Amino acid sequence: MPDNPVGKKSLGIDAGIESFVATSTGKLIKSPKFLFSQLRELKLASPAPPPGARERASLLQRRLKKKKKGSNNWLKLQKWRWSDRGATQFI
Repeated sequence: MPDNPVGKKSLGIDAGIESFVATSTGKLIKSPKFLFSQLRELKLASPAPPPGARERASLLQRRLKKKKKGSNNWLKLQKWRWSDRGATQFI
């Protein structure tokens, strides 16, 4: 490990799960909680998917995996899947 001649002190920083940052001096910085509240607000604001949307999306996905990637039928199904008529826009 090289010496640090400029500052003559070194500091180790560790990013963790329970505490956001832990330094080698023993200082713990808690994780910011504003992200969790914003995520909750986004989930509440998003519209509910229409009935049967998840089943339709899984059906389209099953049909898509049987096609050869890049073929005309694969491209047509991709176009249908991401169009307004496809169900995956709500998931």
